[in-house]
Amino acid sequence: MVICGINFSAACKWISNKPTYYEKKMIELIESKKLGNRIYCDSENDKMVYQMLNKDGHSENIEIGLVYNEKEKKTMTYELLFDYIDKFERDVKKLLPLNLNDRDYDFAPRNYNYRMYIYFPDSKDTYMVMKKVVDLRELEFYSFYSEEFFLKEDSHENEIRKIFEENETYPTNDIIY
Repeated sequence: MVICGINFSAACKWISNKPTYYEKKMIELIESKKLGNRIYCDSENDKMVYQMLNKDGHSENIEIGLVYNEKEKKTMTYELLFDYIDKFERDVKKLLPLNLNDRDYDFAPRNYNYRMYIYFPDSKDTYMVMKKVVDLRELEFYSFYSEEFFLKEDSHENEIRKIFEENETYPTNDIIY
């Protein structure tokens, strides 16, 4: 597992004073669904709702991070972990970019990447556990689990990986903190 100390300070802010159109639309959606307190604060104290632009100003991805167990601070069990994964799935459905009009979809980032982070109070660390990708061009969902997080070779982890893959959820090393 990667150890990562994340600061959950009140200084966490939206990524810029001038968000892109698609960042604004996602922030509006987050606020309308009352999920602002669920947005992950990254290693630079930015709320993870940002569009990744290349040098030409084009984008294929918008990143949305959701954090769980940050306030509850419950000792993590496999049962609780799967409860949070279910909650993440429900929250992603609430945050699908359905507030875009037809013209917006033509120019929207292709992929909306929803990342699930969980705070582990025993280690006082936060880990990225899951990633859901919504491909707006293909109108497909893709699910991934953090290979780095589920790396341990024991019967529980092996069973979890088997369950994920039976449910078309595959390993990824695309981790952002």
